[in-house]
Amino acid sequence: MRVKRTSKVLSVFLVVASLFGVIAFLPVKAYVAPYYHKPTDMPSIYIYTDSQINRDAYVYCKIVAVDRTEGQFATVDDTNATVKVRGNSTSSGEKKPYNFKFNAKTDLFGLGKAKKWCLLANHYDKTLMRNKLVFDFSEKIGMEFVSDSMFVDVYLNGTYLGNYLLTEAVEIGSTRVDIEPDDNEVLFEIEPWEGYSNPLSYRTPRYGILLGYNDPEDPAAGLQSYVNTFFTNAENALASKNKTNISKYFDLQSFIDTYIVQEYFKNVDFNTSSTRYYIKDGHLYAGPVWDFDLSSGNCSSTYYTTYNNVKTTGKSYEGIWCNAQWYKVLLTCTWFTDMLKARYLEIQDEIINTYQDNIIGKNRIDFLISENKNSFDRNYALAGWSISRVYSDLERIPDSTYQANVEYLRTWFKNRNAWLLKQWDIEGCNLTVKSNSPYRLDGMFITNVPTNTYVAEFLSMMKSGSTVVRDGMPSTSSIVRTGDAVTLGGPSYQIAVTGDTSGDGKLGVIDYIQLRLHILGIAELQGAYKLAADYNHDGKVAVMDYIGLRLKLLGID
Repeated sequence: MRVKRTSKVLSVFLVVASLFGVIAFLPVKAYVAPYYHKPTDMPSIYIYTDSQINRDAYVYCKIVAVDRTEGQFATVDDTNATVKVRGNSTSSGEKKPYNFKFNAKTDLFGLGKAKKWCLLANHYDKTLMRNKLVFDFSEKIGMEFVSDSMFVDVYLNGTYLGNYLLTEAVEIGSTRVDIEPDDNEVLFEIEPWEGYSNPLSYRTPRYGILLGYNDPEDPAAGLQSYVNTFFTNAENALASKNKTNISKYFDLQSFIDTYIVQEYFKNVDFNTSSTRYYIKDGHLYAGPVWDFDLSSGNCSSTYYTTYNNVKTTGKSYEGIWCNAQWYKVLLTCTWFTDMLKARYLEIQDEIINTYQDNIIGKNRIDFLISENKNSFDRNYALAGWSISRVYSDLERIPDSTYQANVEYLRTWFKNRNAWLLKQWDIEGCNLTVKSNSPYRLDGMFITNVPTNTYVAEFLSMMKSGSTVVRDGMPSTSSIVRTGDAVTLGGPSYQIAVTGDTSGDGKLGVIDYIQLRLHILGIAELQGAYKLAADYNHDGKVAVMDYIGLRLKLLGID
């Protein structure tokens, strides 16, 4: 009854309004956003809209992007932006991920000009870091078209939603995947079935791999014809297992690097979705990488029994996971696996730096936490997301604290690397120190090395075949210095010469001054240089090291 009465009143109002020349529709209230947004310790994205944001279609909104305090980028304010919920499995999570589009191409926080941007919620990853770790690692090893990304705080209509990863969308563009459809270049995405993520798909003729046309979504007939001819020839070449033939169609370097990223991080979604390839300059390239929140051991043992080796060891870091698609053939070629092993060995420093300090510097896990800790804390304390709650049947049952989840991830990476090195029979690259040596192997560092130690003397205490490296070049003469590295052709172990904080291999006034400044908190030493400052070898840098070094310089032991 009440609905009918309201409708009748509304009808009368519209008739009367039309008689008096009044606009015959009710106005839509626009959301009133604050004029000024104060910068905080994190870059922030503010979304304002009166519409319900869903996955079905973009709705209009106002987007304000504000750089952190003392940031260098101007505030972006677009009142004609659009937004929608993004993703497949992640779209059903309580903490929604979003895609948004500016009205015109916009450079957002220096990440390049584009209309479309993504906000990844990382809801099923309690560390919030897996996607960022993959992007950073992929970029470090030189992969093409890796999405630039940065952590941000996100607000919707004034309510804090939590920490998000702002990323470039995977799409064709001069600052994205730089290919040209008019030149028969196209971006694909692996599909589990037709229409899963892309409206149009193509199944390759020989191996039956289902590829969704990711961009362009509606390719011209000429491009589709080229794609069919290309894959007919490419897959015939692959079947020959001949490197020369395959190289005519497959960019082997991109296939190797992509495989390493997918296998090292053991991405759950490989071969089902978010796995991309593109044709450029007449070759098929693997990548760009995308969607790794369910990776690195972060998946349900109930749902992913094979991944987690439930019926065998129960250790998720074990097992080859990504030997599918064209890799199923490539991994049977000795020349390809030889290239793969050599590359995995070559980038060991970057792999190890994911979870452990080494010659590169602070490990990526601790670096990201140090840069974003306040925002990570707010995600749980202020936005109210739970550390210990399972938000999806797909995710691993988490630990009860943030730090415990971080340490699970760190240990998983270390175990995964060790397992792959053993699986590929390249574990001999790890360094050992002879039992009669005074030196100590401390993670990725060699400590307890006396000053004025010559290279030949140093190497006599190392595993046969070791080389001292200085500034990227082998060093065969002079003395060993703090900051030098020793390697067996794989990971680099940085040398810390006791007391030598200046890196000249000797003791002098500069070492004394630098040690004092470190203790006073004026100029902090890092890595091998900090280890070198531990003059009395008690595991910490303190006043007793300063006194000991001073007495040594005065000739008093």
